[in-house]
Amino acid sequence: MKPLKTDLLGDLVKATRYKAPELPSAGLKVIRSNELVMQPYMLPPAVHKLVLYVASQIKDHNAVFSKQLSSADDEERQAVYDSIQLEWLEISVVDAAKAIGLTSTTSVYSDMKKLIERLMKEVVKIPLPGDDGKQRLVHWITKADTDPRGIIRIKLEDDLKPFYIGLNNNWSESAFQSYQRLYQKYSTRLYELFKSHEFRGEWDISVTEFLVLTMLDQNRGYRRFSNLKARVIEPALEEINRESDLIVDCEPVKTGRVVTRLKFKISRNPSVVIVETPSSCDQDPLISRMFALGVSDVQARKLLDRKKRDVLEEAVLTTEVARLEGRVRESAVQYFVGVIGNLETAQQALDLEFPHHLFTDSEMRVRFIPESVIKVWDEMPVNNKNLVCRHGPDCQIMKTAYDYWDLEMPAEMESVLTSTA
Repeated sequence: MKPLKTDLLGDLVKATRYKAPELPSAGLKVIRSNELVMQPYMLPPAVHKLVLYVASQIKDHNAVFSKQLSSADDEERQAVYDSIQLEWLEISVVDAAKAIGLTSTTSVYSDMKKLIERLMKEVVKIPLPGDDGKQRLVHWITKADTDPRGIIRIKLEDDLKPFYIGLNNNWSESAFQSYQRLYQKYSTRLYELFKSHEFRGEWDISVTEFLVLTMLDQNRGYRRFSNLKARVIEPALEEINRESDLIVDCEPVKTGRVVTRLKFKISRNPSVVIVETPSSCDQDPLISRMFALGVSDVQARKLLDRKKRDVLEEAVLTTEVARLEGRVRESAVQYFVGVIGNLETAQQALDLEFPHHLFTDSEMRVRFIPESVIKVWDEMPVNNKNLVCRHGPDCQIMKTAYDYWDLEMPAEMESVLTSTA
């Protein structure tokens, strides 16, 4: 049998590490209470961007409270607030991975699951009602349902509802695109802090409080301002001023010879334009499903150009099910490639438009069809057999089949072909 041409598939296996291209995310907005932003926490960059991406998926009820209910009494506002719930959020693994800038050596889907598992371990302190300083530790998300087809459903912590819903003052809105461009370790956290003070144009804070908000107070090295400036503030400000919609300057304020306060001047960056309207994205859902397996956009499009769509769809589904059942031991991409090869072998009969009656008639199978060819037919998916049957009998094609496989045709077969020609 002639070997399959698998150059493309070989390239596909090699290209298992990639930088996910940005999903057109114009129009995604992160709207939160500044009180939440001003709580002490520091998340790893990828986890932090996942929190922000999830927040951007929450339905914006702000217009209801800030406009429609602006003149309503407290009882009416409370009734509307109580009627709104933090619903389960359904996100596409592919979209989230692209938006976050996730890279993968195996599978975007499995890496996203690990990212969510990490997020579920993170907690944030939120103030309890009253002025007694009591706080509650809560998780950012409480539940996550995964689906091997590339969908994840996430449930936010209900205690976070006041920080996302019913906002009428002390809240900030930022474009998710601004966070996408930030990669420095501390840039994302500092940017959201600056964004919450943008309306004032400045932010004056003690060094001690700054360290607490960024969870750096536990690192003794950052108590020395020179270290804090060189390792945290300067790298973050350089990136924020270059990539975001803000320009931030830091002015250290000394008490004697010691820097005790930080004054940040915050203004709009005229050189960075954030697109506010969503751009169109005609993404083929099959490309999205392949991407979730770890196939890059470029390779997925090549596969669509060079391979049959029904083969790719069945290979994707087979790999998704195998992963769900725990049968994918290493790379999902390699498993996917192997399935494509198997399906193409089974479909060679279809490609050559085999006369189906030669396979379905038990006597003719035994007399004329090699065991290797029979095995191909028997393992062929039912849908593909149906497609073969539509072509109808044409024994002349059998000669083409034998030539293709470099097989010697039995003399009896040649006589049949001659009699039916």
